[in-house]
Formats: sequence, structure tokens, C-alpha cells
Amino acid sequence: MDSSALLSLLPFFGIDPHTHTIKPIGAGLIHGTYVVHNQNDIPVYILQHLNNAVFRIPEDISWNLGRLQAFLEAEHSNYFVPFPLKTENGDDYLIQDGRYYRLSPFVPGSHAVSICTSAEQAYEAALQFGK
Repeated sequence: MDSSALLSLLPFFGIDPHTHTIKPIGAGLIHGTYVVHNQNDIPVYILQHLNNAVFRIPEDISWNLGRLQAFLEAEHSNYFVPFPLKTENGDDYLIQDGRYYRLSPFVPGSHAVSICTSAEQAYEAALQFGK
């Protein structure tokens, strides 16, 4: 999907598309993943097109994330997880032309690695998944 079509999704999340740009990030091993930059070219969001060929019921992803978010808020309120933002309708994802999208805050300093090139990268990835 081209960037202008992706930008047209932002108003559903209450974001002005005229003050943002979108660029792909990573190799998109499962989902199509894009970084949304503000007018100062600072990354502010991650937009994902969910692959419903792999995850056949994307609503279940949303349900699972909602349970995880409720648990963490109740038990570990200081633990940061970039959960998906709500659409203006209060949904955790957007369905547009039969495709599922979610928008999450960008984590400053984060980056995507498609293939680990060192043991240190593999260790760090495992450590973050383990958290």
C-alpha cells in the first residue's frame, strides 16, 4: 500500500495526515509495518497492517492484548508496553477495505532487526521477549 493510502488511515485515530509522513520499517516478516513521523520528521507511531492470512481472527489479537493491558495496569502499573491506540470509535484496530490496521506509540530509540547478526542481538531479542 502506498504512503498516501496509509496516511488516509490516520484520521480514524484522530491524527491529521497533513502533518505526518509514513515510511516502511523492517522487512515485514509477518505484518506490514510502518513508522509514522511528525512534521519534524520525528517517529511518533507504528502503523501495522495485520496479516490475517497468518492471524485468521485479528479480533482475537485485540482481545488478548486487552486482557494483557488490564492485567498490567492492575498489577504492574509502571511497566510500559506500547499497546495499540484506540480509533475515534473506541476500537483497538481499524478495518478498511477488508484489511486490519493498528496504531501504537513509537518507542524512542527502538529499531527493527530482521536477522540477528550477532549473539548479542539474539540475546537482547530474547531478553525483551522474556520481559
